[in-house]
Amino acid sequence: MRIASDWFIKEKTTTEVAARSRFHNRYTDKVMTEILTMIPRRPCLLRAFYDWLIDNHLTPYLMVDATSEDVIVPRECVQDGQIILNIAPSVVSDLSLTNKEVCFDAYFSSVPFSIVIPISSVLAIYAQENGFGTLFEAEIFESEEVKVSHHFLNLVDTSIDTEKNTEEASGVKKKIPSHRKKSKSQPPTLRIIK
Repeated sequence: MRIASDWFIKEKTTTEVAARSRFHNRYTDKVMTEILTMIPRRPCLLRAFYDWLIDNHLTPYLMVDATSEDVIVPRECVQDGQIILNIAPSVVSDLSLTNKEVCFDAYFSSVPFSIVIPISSVLAIYAQENGFGTLFEAEIFESEEVKVSHHFLNLVDTSIDTEKNTEEASGVKKKIPSHRKKSKSQPPTLRIIK
């Protein structure tokens, strides 16, 4: 009897493990697909902080990176590549906080101006009165995705080989920094540096 029950338990456990494994693989694939298709966090957090500041009767200020060509703001107000904008409902009209951009109309020195800010250029939102708010961390947005052609990667590999051939011809060896050494097991990669 005991042997039969041990076999039944072992068989049941093996079946459960296989079922869990299949579920886990499907679940992992689904999660990875969802992660790759998720919208960035910045627009959602921006709307949430804006509502929170307004609900607490605070004045929301927006810090914007004005160096991008897509940012439409009065350039005379830009300092050190940034501009701080008051986006309180009493100051702006037609405020739109979408997943792609922030748009509104406002007056600058008594002149009406339509502001357009890509969401990737929004650096922070905070309260004028006490500084409560958030700085946004770097995210990759659809417009900033890096597309690398195989031709470019071949050029990089060729230039490394050319340096090696030059060293061999001259008889002088250059010391290559450890972070630039070419690994045969890994393909070349690129990093986004801002």
